[in-house]
Amino acid sequence: MYIQQLFENLEQIVVPDKAPGVGDQPDTENFQFLGTLDTDHRRLWMHCHQVTTSHNTLVYEHRRRQADVEESGNEKLVPAFMQLGQKIADERREYELLKYLFWFSIRHQYPELANKQRVSLFPDWRIGWSDLPDPEKATRAARLFLSSLSSFADLFA
Repeated sequence: MYIQQLFENLEQIVVPDKAPGVGDQPDTENFQFLGTLDTDHRRLWMHCHQVTTSHNTLVYEHRRRQADVEESGNEKLVPAFMQLGQKIADERREYELLKYLFWFSIRHQYPELANKQRVSLFPDWRIGWSDLPDPEKATRAARLFLSSLSSFADLFA
């Protein structure tokens, strides 16, 4: 059963001093800090990070195998290729589930985060929020908008 396996996996996780996968986040002066994560939340974050790392490794392997299948034309390679694709999809769903569970649990522990748009985990395991917009999201949104304008302009060129 997945839940039992999840709890067993979480129990075995050794938590490092720094949270992996969160970047440096230098603008700490714009954040209000609410606290430091407890061990259970740290383990959940670590497991989510492990699943993400495994997923990314499988995606790389899938691309390599796809090239092998296409180059060789050997249909005997297709079932293993398809099976790997299914494993990638399963890990992606598990990652989404763990990520949702993590952030839902954080918002449950800190009810003051209910209306906050920008909540972050920091390398030292602190949770904080900011009212300032996330510059990465703003940059991605601006690029998307500009590329859509460019595509729109191409229609009339």
